[in-house]
Amino acid sequence: MAARAPHGRYPAKQSRKLPCPEPPLPTPFRLLPALVICILMLFASATAARATDIVAYVWGGLLDQGTGVARFYNSVAFLLDRGFTSVRFAATPNAAASYGIGQSGCRGGRVDLGCILAAELDSRVFDDPRLRSLYITLQGTVDSDRAETDASALERDGRSVTDEYAGAFDVLARRFAGRPMPITILNWEGDNKVYCGSLYDFTRSVAARAACLRQGDPRDRVAGFVAWTRMRLQAVQEARRRHPGLDLRVGPEVNGLHALETCKPAGDCAGYPSLLSALPRLGRLPLCSYSAYDSLERGTLAADLRLLLRTCQQVILGEVGFRSNGGDGARLAAEYEAFGAEVQPFLDRIPAIVYWNGFEPAPPAHPGHGLFTSDGSPMQIRYIPPDLGPASGHASR
Repeated sequence: MAARAPHGRYPAKQSRKLPCPEPPLPTPFRLLPALVICILMLFASATAARATDIVAYVWGGLLDQGTGVARFYNSVAFLLDRGFTSVRFAATPNAAASYGIGQSGCRGGRVDLGCILAAELDSRVFDDPRLRSLYITLQGTVDSDRAETDASALERDGRSVTDEYAGAFDVLARRFAGRPMPITILNWEGDNKVYCGSLYDFTRSVAARAACLRQGDPRDRVAGFVAWTRMRLQAVQEARRRHPGLDLRVGPEVNGLHALETCKPAGDCAGYPSLLSALPRLGRLPLCSYSAYDSLERGTLAADLRLLLRTCQQVILGEVGFRSNGGDGARLAAEYEAFGAEVQPFLDRIPAIVYWNGFEPAPPAHPGHGLFTSDGSPMQIRYIPPDLGPASGHASR
């Protein structure tokens, strides 16, 4: 594998020393062309090599240190101390409630996206120069119910939704004014949202499928999600125009590319679309995110990346991880090594690899996926190859 670059970034391609031509005589006239050629070659190499952020997802599990939103701050600081330079976190109504962000701390007594972001970023940890980029799962209070998947609700509440996002992006611009901070806006797994909270349940449970279908046709829900994604793309473009210094990107996140093909009973999901199948309605997208857990379990990651890259110029890999039962270190190490080999050919088009989860959540919520336990003891981080991990993420082994 390629050598690990500093600051927790994984180089897209194997770097190699460029043979700069040496002049036969050290005269100014002969040295100058050689130096120019060397500089041009080095510049070309630097611009061609793109780095992949190594990201820890701080949600669903936190460091057991402090209370409320301070626990979130301490979790981010802990990860920075262990070599991570990028984190993903959730700025959503659920996150606000879990951190105790309430009306009393918000302007006008209303909890909205701007207030949630201001509270979550109100710590010196986000001024730490080791922090190089942020990935934010962003969902507003206006669109948290049906506007994500209901085109009529989005049309009805469209002005309020776009105003809330505009306010949130203004908060980000003020918070990081004068400091370069690449920020990528993501959503919670889109196919799960379309299929009533769990694509897996929709494909495996007749009762869950029937309950979801009573809420509406999945084809209409997919169309609604596409309209919601278009709104977010436009909101980010407007924010960039208002704040030229704001380094802001957005990409829709999809999941479960093959789940509908494995429906039980077989054939009962025929005709229902995946979100990926509908994204081409938005044109060729600069960026998407893929919650890759299912592909890792199926062993189809390379093929699935090729499928995703037909629609998206770049793909963030989210929810990377393997479930541990506590005594299977050799298996985990082998799975992470295999993962590294699969992604290697695609790294120039993978801007980030997101490990889920930064910290083991309290049971029974998805046990066995934490990089660290809630008391900070190393867990899955022990098995991730150095080239796929943070700059000093294994110092605590």
